[in-house]
Amino acid sequence: MKIRLHQTFGAHAGRTRDLDQDVITFGRLPTSDVAFDPHADLDASGSHAEIRREGGVWVLRDAGSRNGTLVAGRPVQRHELVDGDEIEFGTGGPRVRVELLAGAPKPQGTMAATPILSPAPPASQPVAFGAPGTPAPSTPKMYGQQTLDAAVEAAAAKARAEAMSNLETQRAPKGTALLPQSQLPGAASYVAPMAQQPQAAPAAPSNDGTLWMIGSIIALFVFLAMCLLSCIVVGYLYRFS
Repeated sequence: MKIRLHQTFGAHAGRTRDLDQDVITFGRLPTSDVAFDPHADLDASGSHAEIRREGGVWVLRDAGSRNGTLVAGRPVQRHELVDGDEIEFGTGGPRVRVELLAGAPKPQGTMAATPILSPAPPASQPVAFGAPGTPAPSTPKMYGQQTLDAAVEAAAAKARAEAMSNLETQRAPKGTALLPQSQLPGAASYVAPMAQQPQAAPAAPSNDGTLWMIGSIIALFVFLAMCLLSCIVVGYLYRFS
């Protein structure tokens, strides 16, 4: 039975290793099977713990570490590992999650696969046209360019004739006159106004504003003259009083 180790915390978080050996050592020493960073993972000891395969189980043992070994937050000296256990190497140190992998059974023999052939679809029988009860296929009609041009021209002439007939039968409204056909653009006809309505002459500007302005200026001038005269009289009286 193999064991898979996922480091979930520490300098090498995210590292995954699959091991299949009887003894797996952990620590900051570079000789450890699972070596932690010697400068960052300082809570782990140089030779911290080991996992041994005993029979059909994996057993975790502390190797006399300085900060202890914990499983699910509990310090342990010996612990039989189960799938999903998370080992913490020292409080706050690197953590490793254990995944137990069962060995895949070996195949007892191989057997050549026999392809299953699907039955071929029945061949379609040709149908003889003209036989009783069998409708003959319809052959699409082919039109040449000249035939199409002639059809378009005939449709346009018919539309022009109908337009002129409707124009003659309808009575033009009062005050309008029909333009002669020679002046019509294409086959369209329209009614033009007979005479333009005379536009009203613009009203002459009013002089009320100008008169009001002139009156205001005169009144202001009279007011200033009276003020000046009053000042002169007051000064004269003050001088001889």
